[in-house]
Amino acid sequence: MVYAPKAITGLIWLVGLSHATNHLVMLLFPAVLLLVQSEFSLSYVELGLLANAGLLCYGSERSGGNAGDRSAQPGSSPSGC
Repeated sequence: MVYAPKAITGLIWLVGLSHATNHLVMLLFPAVLLLVQSEFSLSYVELGLLANAGLLCYGSERSGGNAGDRSAQPGSSPSGC
């Protein structure tokens, strides 16, 4: 049996935890929308528009990050990376 170094094992756990958090957010999103609907007295059409806008922003985050990674020059980020 091959054992991975501790640093790799920690990274795998971190990626797994972040992936699980991503799924948790997507599971909670409809429940939060129902709370928003009752709080602001939204119709189903308004709620659908809000849900679509939220999912569009959530989904475009990945493509925007990929585009930024491809076009960024070394040292162009505020952190200097």
